[in-house]
Amino acid sequence: MLSRLPVQTRTALLAGLVALVLCSAGAWWLRGHVYAAQFASTVDKARVQARTVAHDLPLRPTPMTNLDWPYLVVNGKGSIGTGGNGAADIELDDRELPPAPSGASNDWRATVTVRTGGVIARKGDPYPAEADRLAHRTFTAVGTAVTVGPKDETVFGPGPGTFTVYVLVLPDAAQAAADQLDGPLAAGVPLIALLVSATAYAATRRALRPVDAIRRELAEISEHRLARRVPVPPARDGIRRLAVTTNEALDRLEHSTGQQRRFVADAAHELRSPLTALQTRLEASLARPEQTDWPQTTSESLAATRRLHALTEDLLFLTRPHTPQPTPALVDLAGTARELADELSLRHPYSPHFTARLPDTAPVRGNPLQLHRLLRNLLDNAARHARTTVAVTVDRSGGTTRLRVFNDGSSIPPEDRERIFQRFTRLDEARDRDAGGSGLGLAIARDIATRHHGTLEAVAPGPEGGAAFLLCLPTA
Repeated sequence: MLSRLPVQTRTALLAGLVALVLCSAGAWWLRGHVYAAQFASTVDKARVQARTVAHDLPLRPTPMTNLDWPYLVVNGKGSIGTGGNGAADIELDDRELPPAPSGASNDWRATVTVRTGGVIARKGDPYPAEADRLAHRTFTAVGTAVTVGPKDETVFGPGPGTFTVYVLVLPDAAQAAADQLDGPLAAGVPLIALLVSATAYAATRRALRPVDAIRRELAEISEHRLARRVPVPPARDGIRRLAVTTNEALDRLEHSTGQQRRFVADAAHELRSPLTALQTRLEASLARPEQTDWPQTTSESLAATRRLHALTEDLLFLTRPHTPQPTPALVDLAGTARELADELSLRHPYSPHFTARLPDTAPVRGNPLQLHRLLRNLLDNAARHARTTVAVTVDRSGGTTRLRVFNDGSSIPPEDRERIFQRFTRLDEARDRDAGGSGLGLAIARDIATRHHGTLEAVAPGPEGGAAFLLCLPTA
């Protein structure tokens, strides 16, 4: 459900929830801290009262009154002897209050929790109304020790002895201080969470403005406006990287589209020549059938059709995606080169002359049909451009098998050694296009080499001139 909400809404909800949890935890801690601090202050004041009572105990045989908190005095045996402010008239659920050790110094302290019971009713005494407010409550008893000399009189009788004064403290003051925070915290915590949520929403919306600008620009880019680019924000963050990557993708798309258009135009141009020639020949023959040499016309039409078929196959090969190849087989590169050289020698018995310097075997891994086509394209290209000689050599160096095809025709200028591998590229524009190639042979050869993790390039032929191509494939 949340995944359908806009990202700024989800961010605002998450930020608000986190703020609510953290502020609630902070409010709970603050309330507890105020309560503990106030209660600790109350205990310190109660300890001062306990020391006051302990100081006056040997001098005052009657209980002290008008104090802040009720108190109890315990003798050395743990018995309660007296108390003030109504404490003596209250039962304790646990009558045992730990006495100070015999001979304890006046710095001895004790803090225990006690629970009071009902009011003690004594015959002949009025109902102790002052003790009524102390009944059935939980107190913190803060105790201190006092030592009485042998000549001092107390409510317990003459000394000597060690007594313990316990002041009973209620948490009312601490609870009241903590309760004062409940209202501001109850209103402040949701308000802070709401403010954090609104801030997160505004900040996320502002941060996503570059993304929206990229989206709008992409929506306006069409097939005929590929030169446009999305804006790149100045901040070096993920959005900037997205914009840069998008522009790089648009660069590749524009380049690919341009290549596709040039390829289609070149293909249409290449197909137009044989189609026009075939159409003209057939129309002329049908216009004057009695003057037509039908066997010759059929032969010429068949040759044009074969060229169209070969060109179509080349175009289909180049436009076919690079799908994963099946398990490669072992291919003898030297044997394939020897077979093709012999075949071309029979096809061209007079010129050029084919020479081959090949090892017994040169195994590589790949698609046999594609590698056969690669070598055929290289040798056909060499045969078309050679004057008298085509030389093929194969050798191995390390983990690479290298095949070199040389012809003694025109040299390839260094600046054109890469351009000739582009589709429909011919350096000799004066050549008869029907007698020459389609301009796709070298492009197909390099494409096959690349698919087999190899390279194909035009290299310097040496001082003898001519043209040379070097094919490198991983040795099996």
